[in-house]
Amino acid sequence: MKTVFAIFILFLVSPIHSQIEALFDLKKFHSSESNYIETYLFIYGNTLFENKDSNFKDKGVEVLQYIENDKKHIVAHEKYIIKEQSDYVEKEGIMDLQRFPVSNGEFTIFLEINDINDSNNIEKYQEEFSISESEEPYFSDLELLDSYWKEQDGENKESELTKSGYHMVPLVTNYFGDEFEKLAYYLEVYNMNNVDSSESLLLKQFIRIKGTNKIAGQFNKIKKVPTKAIYPVLNIFDINNLPTGNYELCIQLNDRKNRLLCERIIDFQRTNLKNSM
Repeated sequence: MKTVFAIFILFLVSPIHSQIEALFDLKKFHSSESNYIETYLFIYGNTLFENKDSNFKDKGVEVLQYIENDKKHIVAHEKYIIKEQSDYVEKEGIMDLQRFPVSNGEFTIFLEINDINDSNNIEKYQEEFSISESEEPYFSDLELLDSYWKEQDGENKESELTKSGYHMVPLVTNYFGDEFEKLAYYLEVYNMNNVDSSESLLLKQFIRIKGTNKIAGQFNKIKKVPTKAIYPVLNIFDINNLPTGNYELCIQLNDRKNRLLCERIIDFQRTNLKNSM
């Protein structure tokens, strides 16, 4: 099983209004209770208007997300406002994560972003996706991470940012510029308990030069993993010495005879001014 990592850049080409620029992505996961998707939205702060009231120097958006099934019935929706001080939004942008439970089937997600300080500054987007399950081992989607930290006692365990005992802030890009020193990611392995094996399986994680089968230097990790129904994988590669180029992050699950059971691959770009190919 292979996936292509896609980040959608949202913008309307209009010389007068509608200048919102954003990155949007969704990832599919499975829990013991249900399937669910996570949506990741990053909005560039310099494409939003500032509140014209001198007493309220803020920028913000009203966001509507809803999901339709193949019968055009709405099965999930959220509408909310995010706003912060203008200086903060201008520098850091707006990052948003939502989580929606979904059943198996075909769906379309609709996204609408409205600038709260200019009713003409609007962006709309829609994307089709499907959810299915298998009795064989398979991976969730692969989530790139901006940062993560271990959950502490007393923290909100129901937060959308929390999975497997960690708070995770998604990275909504597959471009790693010179300022990036780490490549961190999270995914889950499902149904390993259905494999007829009394031994652990092999999880391979490596960075490959795109268009080749060549592993990039020492960016390669192999470990045995127990055959659990759901097994989380949280990993990080130090990419300080990864040269400028196009790469693939590859995750593979193999049986004890080294036969490939499932695979997840995403493309990414690296710019490293200290180490160019």
